[in-house]
This record gives sequence, structure tokens and C-alpha cells, in this order.
Amino acid sequence: MSSMDMPALSTLIAGLLTQVAMLAVWAVGLLLAVIRWRRHPRASALLVAGLVVHLFLSVVGIGLNVALPWLVHSGSGARVGVILQIVTVVRSLIGAVGWGLVLAGAFADRGR
Repeated sequence: MSSMDMPALSTLIAGLLTQVAMLAVWAVGLLLAVIRWRRHPRASALLVAGLVVHLFLSVVGIGLNVALPWLVHSGSGARVGVILQIVTVVRSLIGAVGWGLVLAGAFADRGR
């Protein structure tokens, strides 16, 4: 392993450790949604979709934390700043969609 790989590996491990609580909650939510799928198919599908969105965003966020030092080193500060702003806005919008799906799942399949 080269000396450039060690900082990336430590950043990856630190990113995973900081996210472990939320990853566990989302994993339990996925498990519960799958277990209850037959009783509440629409709610479970919405919950699974929302949780998968959040799992994806978490993995992307960890990947960005690993890639950030490389971006800063290889590009101009202004360009990196613009890229980070765009990524932050896109991640926020996707996260809002994920939460919308989770909330829709919470209220789906309810009798009138």
C-alpha cells in the first residue's frame, strides 16, 4: 500500500465510523420493511426506496470525503469550491426526496 493510500483508507474508515449509527438505523428500517411487506406493501416499498436513497447518499458522502483531498490538490480552489457547492445542493435535494419517501411510507396503507 502506498503512502497516498493510507490517508484515503483512514478517511474512509473514519467516515464509516461516523455514519455507523445511522447506517444501523437504516438497515433495521430496511429489515422491518421487508418483514412487513405482505401486510403493508405500499408503505414498505416507499420506506425501502427512501432508505436506499439515504444509504446511497451516505456512501457518496464518504466517497467525497475520501476524494476531497485529491480534488483540492489537483484543482484550483475556486473550482473545487464551486464543485462542492453544486454537490451539496444536489445531495440536499436528493436527501429531501429520500425523506419524502420515508414520510410517505409512514402514512401509506392507512385505513380511512
